[in-house]
Amino acid sequence: MNSLDRYADVFDGIKPWAGYVPKRFIADFLGQLIDIEFHPMLFTDPSFDGDTVGGGWQETVLPDLGKAVTPADAEAWFEAVDWVIAAQEARDRYTMITLGANYGAQAVGAQRALQACNPMPYKLVAVEPVPGNCTWIRHHMRNNGIDPSNQWLVPLAINDSTAPLFFPVGGAGIGANNCYSTNEMAARQNYADDFIKSGRAAAALRNLLLYNTTGFFKELVSGHEFKGEIKLISSITLKELLGPFDLIDYLEADIQQSEVLVFPPFIESAGSTSARMAATCMNCCTAGLPIMVGRLYSAMPRMAGMTALSVDSKRMMACLLSGIPDSRRCDAWRPAVEGVGFHGESGFSTVSTPSFR
Repeated sequence: MNSLDRYADVFDGIKPWAGYVPKRFIADFLGQLIDIEFHPMLFTDPSFDGDTVGGGWQETVLPDLGKAVTPADAEAWFEAVDWVIAAQEARDRYTMITLGANYGAQAVGAQRALQACNPMPYKLVAVEPVPGNCTWIRHHMRNNGIDPSNQWLVPLAINDSTAPLFFPVGGAGIGANNCYSTNEMAARQNYADDFIKSGRAAAALRNLLLYNTTGFFKELVSGHEFKGEIKLISSITLKELLGPFDLIDYLEADIQQSEVLVFPPFIESAGSTSARMAATCMNCCTAGLPIMVGRLYSAMPRMAGMTALSVDSKRMMACLLSGIPDSRRCDAWRPAVEGVGFHGESGFSTVSTPSFR
């Protein structure tokens, strides 16, 4: 792990937050208050009692990768490092974009780090197509002293084109929605074939023209009753999203495999505009995302404006970089991760992945 030592002291000077946590809220080390309602998976555990959460004084601790027990712990450390370094490097005015914002945790975390390290005017841009999540983003910002009317909430899907796309709308807080699997040509053909074979073509046409929906529902989390309705929604690309800005201090993405569509066509534009990028994705051991990481790496020499890169795949890249083994995923990612630059202040240093054999 030859590029992580330099971050051992990244949180020096930050005093971990202490204060009263409202009932049914949790708090992180920066004092970001999070309503547990934004984490519906918690309530799938029959033993979980939300009324025991919060409602008292809490002293938090700084993130410590050395004490990470689970991949999620390691993931949280990488996210916190990005928040802090992006805040420290910002000048004059800070702009942060989060793609697949869910309820807005990354945006608010970035803002809390800015206030702790380097206070200045800021703009938070949250791209999120699920209406329930958009409502929660506003609530989450207000809960943390941020006026959402002063930020930019973009209620669209992000894709490689601005054409309308099929997206599973629903499951607020789940964060498993993507357009990668529901909008590809094979999926569209399946919709058409099913409508025709079942004799529902006329009804399907009516639904699409009047309500922008297929009437199909997709299970978002296996074994749980979280579903998304496959609807036709509007989209935006990185090019259009970045257009109004001269500089993005921090661009974060967690769009559930859709990174393979969103980033490659516009990677030079993103690199020339963004000072820090973090591409994250849940359970992305697919053939596509490692290719995307490789494209990011190959494009780095052309990205004069990019000063740092964090490629952090949720629960999986964190496993690789923290030394927590996950034998089912390591081999698929190893070729893409070897040599990828990580947090290089004036260039890109090498990350060597640990051996799990």
